[in-house]
Amino acid sequence: MTGYNDGMDIRTLADEDLPAAQALWSRTDHLGPVPDAEVAQLRTFEPDLVLAAHDADGLVGVALGSFDGRRGWINRLAVDDRARRRGVARALAAELERRLEARGCVQVNLLVLEDNRPGQAFWTAAGYGAGWPLLLHHKRLDGPTSDGPAWTSAAMSPPRDPAPDDPVPPC
Repeated sequence: MTGYNDGMDIRTLADEDLPAAQALWSRTDHLGPVPDAEVAQLRTFEPDLVLAAHDADGLVGVALGSFDGRRGWINRLAVDDRARRRGVARALAAELERRLEARGCVQVNLLVLEDNRPGQAFWTAAGYGAGWPLLLHHKRLDGPTSDGPAWTSAAMSPPRDPAPDDPVPPC
């Protein structure tokens, strides 16, 4: 357990944190609920990269991390409205970075929706550079979940055709 501002602690997400974590993700702009199976799978394979931030009143932040042996990822970082501007997101990100670096990770990636200006500002201030213009391709392996478009968030723009001179990012 690592201590942070105002009596806040960052620790691995526990079973008893799951209902509060799901509620937080569900009410956070640009996120929405995380499938229980996704959280369970991450907690099975990389439990120390699934983090919860607590203060005296309970869970105030949560983040999912992953590591593929080459690159680390930060996903679904959310902070309760009552705890914003207290360093919770910064503490969660820093703790994930520390744990990823201990595994040999040299680069951390994350995705921020184009219309999430507060998220973009936060990650820029945290030292994360915006990369190349990318088009996210994805495929559900468990079958389609709706008859709608391929993108799954109402806040996400439909894909655009790449320009012929778009640089290809190194992987």
